[in-house]
Amino acid sequence: MNCGIIMRENLAKGVFAMRNETTEVRYLNRRQAASYLGVSLRTFDSLAAARRIPIAKLNRRVLVDRTDLDKAVAAAKQPAA
Repeated sequence: MNCGIIMRENLAKGVFAMRNETTEVRYLNRRQAASYLGVSLRTFDSLAAARRIPIAKLNRRVLVDRTDLDKAVAAAKQPAA
């Protein structure tokens, strides 16, 4: 199946995900990113506005790299007491 056809079908469904070689979704939308972190959409938007989570804007679409989310969580870890 043609990759362009699959992408158009996904865009028509409102799903936007770019996959790497292991077919793991790399780029998430706001809702997916909030779910991945286990926070509300409002909390995610606050973190993004405070630039604690890097985002990419393509026109009106906001995309978040899953590896950036993992790095942000790792950077926020506090040492055990």
